[in-house]
Amino acid sequence: MGHRHPVLKRIIYNRLLFLLATLALYIGLGPFLREFIKARVLMDILFTFILISGTYAIGQNKRQIIISVVFAIPMLISIWIAHFIKTPATAVTADVLTIIFLTHITLVILKNILTEKEITIDIIFSAVAAYLLMGVIWAILFSLLDVSHPGSFSVKDGPLGSGGYLFIYYSFTTLTTLGYGDVLPLTDKAAALAIFEAITGQIYLTVVIARLVGLHISQSVTEKK
Repeated sequence: MGHRHPVLKRIIYNRLLFLLATLALYIGLGPFLREFIKARVLMDILFTFILISGTYAIGQNKRQIIISVVFAIPMLISIWIAHFIKTPATAVTADVLTIIFLTHITLVILKNILTEKEITIDIIFSAVAAYLLMGVIWAILFSLLDVSHPGSFSVKDGPLGSGGYLFIYYSFTTLTTLGYGDVLPLTDKAAALAIFEAITGQIYLTVVIARLVGLHISQSVTEKK
């Protein structure tokens, strides 16, 4: 690879770090780049990179790659068709296929985490990536609910973004149980989703992260011996 920068080499060669980097770009940079590129197009471009990096991240064998591609291609097509055929049906189809694909990616990553016997940097990246993926999945679920049942959420004290990114914000404040209270569920369906996401976030921390901490302690004791 010549004299390529070490960080760039790490992103290229590490599957999970590539996925983590694209997720961070999708979650963190979208609002800051809206002035230069149409927001929806930008988010879908970043989402396409998540699709590619997610497929690459879990592609440890031929079977996993085939399954991921089977989920990914319809999702990618539906996302970009929604730009040209702007109907509720195309938007809902894109959201549903996206949820299916991201859930598949997340479950594969979680399986790898829970079956691993040794803590490595890849496992740490996996744990962070799975957590971010869960936040994105719940954000799409909230958006899907708002499309199918308009008025399911309200924003207090003035505007706070709009569209999909509003639900990304709301999803992560719910997943982390931060709960600023500036976005509120107005229906029982919206409240139920918020409750389940908060529970999911707590279970993830108490089961997955606690297991990784326990493995790390055990690994450290073994190495000392």
